[in-house]
Amino acid sequence: MSADHNEVFERLPPLIRSATGEGDANEPVTFYRGDFELALATGRLPVKGELYFSWRPRPGVRLRGEIDRYTFDFNIERILIPDRHLEHGAAFITYLGGSDGSLSGLVNNPVVLNWRQNADRLTFALPNFREVLGLPVRTEERVYAHRILLEDANWVIHIDRQPGAEMLKKQLKQEGGYALTCAGEARSKTGLFTSDASSKLISDLGLFLTFLNGRRCFPCLIKAYERDALSWEDYSAYHADEYKEEYSWLPQLYAPHISTLWQDFTAMTQKAEDRECLDLLIHWYVEANNNSGFAEGSIVFMQNAFELMYNWQIGKPPKGQKVDAAGKLRALLIRADIDVQVPAAYRRITADL
Repeated sequence: MSADHNEVFERLPPLIRSATGEGDANEPVTFYRGDFELALATGRLPVKGELYFSWRPRPGVRLRGEIDRYTFDFNIERILIPDRHLEHGAAFITYLGGSDGSLSGLVNNPVVLNWRQNADRLTFALPNFREVLGLPVRTEERVYAHRILLEDANWVIHIDRQPGAEMLKKQLKQEGGYALTCAGEARSKTGLFTSDASSKLISDLGLFLTFLNGRRCFPCLIKAYERDALSWEDYSAYHADEYKEEYSWLPQLYAPHISTLWQDFTAMTQKAEDRECLDLLIHWYVEANNNSGFAEGSIVFMQNAFELMYNWQIGKPPKGQKVDAAGKLRALLIRADIDVQVPAAYRRITADL
């Protein structure tokens, strides 16, 4: 490689690596291994084992390990980890072994390990996000067109498809489930932020990525940092759909207007009622796109979406005046500057009407 090429190569941003490493599809992610205690109503139960994020039978945090005494109290009030502050919902023991003293259980959301109150950046993983030819990034030896850039007034977000994503996709086609095909980072442009701001970003970003992906795809395995010191880790189970080949409007080639779309999207999430409308619209879009109710069900889902969008963006008609479904759809198309004429390729369908 020439000196000029070396210089260009070094100027490229490094690819964001997944914090979980090069795992296989549906591979659990262990985030704590060692001694901990289960706080039960009847006392504390010491456990030597691990806490891990499992994809199957459904995504969520589980625990397993060995105990030196038995209990008939299966409800766990808290999980106590030495030198770590764990915030989580109720947990439940699902299995107690025989002579080996083994134990396993489920942990409800949220599952957050806390050290500090503030952070300046987040890292996260994305399950089953579709392939997009994006901006260039580099590893030690290669250049990949793997980056999506989203930027608004508060955040700069980079999402990088992982080099092993193609192999993971082959595994998903064979066995289904989940694979961490992308890793991402969100940096604050306004200084330090709290976990509340992080939660809102994850919620909004997950909804937006679901819209891009055509299937639910929320960030997971989240870590927050302040000047590279770990502030908190969030292992809660966020919405993610199992792998399935579906259509999406997202172009295969990344374009800057996707970042502009993100800016417009975040502007529309500032009011609670607008955020609720977006949530419902994307929910119905995803269900229709995935053929959840077959063709007839998809038509019902989309009609609900168009009715809501009309009432939200245009407003309900005056009392005593009625607008039929075709009129509402026509009004929405005109508002979006879309031609209301039937495309030439489909005119044969309406020829006999």
